[in-house]
Amino acid sequence: MSEKTSVDAFESFHKGVFLVHETLRSGMDQILEHAPKVSCSDVPNFIGYVKAFIAHLTTHHDHEELIIFPAIKPKIPIDEFLEDHRKLNKVLNSLSDYTTQVTKKKVTYESAKVVEFITQLGDIVRPHLKHEESVFTVESLRENMTKEELEKINNDIADSIKKEGGATTTLPFLLHHLDQEGRQFMVYDSMPKPVRVILLPVFVNWHKGYWKYAKYQSL
Repeated sequence: MSEKTSVDAFESFHKGVFLVHETLRSGMDQILEHAPKVSCSDVPNFIGYVKAFIAHLTTHHDHEELIIFPAIKPKIPIDEFLEDHRKLNKVLNSLSDYTTQVTKKKVTYESAKVVEFITQLGDIVRPHLKHEESVFTVESLRENMTKEELEKINNDIADSIKKEGGATTTLPFLLHHLDQEGRQFMVYDSMPKPVRVILLPVFVNWHKGYWKYAKYQSL
């Protein structure tokens, strides 16, 4: 195994973590920007977008807790990250319950409530993401992990994604919050051409109304 191959593997893993984190940050930014502007007629689409964000954040943290952290914990301390997850899950669950109530028309949409939830969430999530990025540096990964261990993590995450059923929600959310280079790196390079050409447009357009609130409206 050449040194270049090893460096590429660790840089690639770090880049993937950073890009997913960027989609979470931009998702919160988009919700805060659009929450006060949503028309009554488009509340279902905006709530759908918020639910997609919730699913994306939940999936990311599930991957961390079930796959990434167990593989990394023996070598890199991650206890603080788990405590952050416990704190933010309380807010996330409250936001999720609220969006469900709005969808079922048990309560009316109030932009102030959404802004409050996302602000509370951001107060935990934003420093949490920065902390993770400061710990999972390329140098730290190279020192503590092997290329094979990182490959297993990536393969396990890929297998998990196939079983999660987020093709019309979390996948489009990811794509709509990455630039073209990020989409290529995170999705397109590993996606079989028939899936990208035939199925992906169906997945992305399934909830087309949601993505008017995303960072990138067109792909």
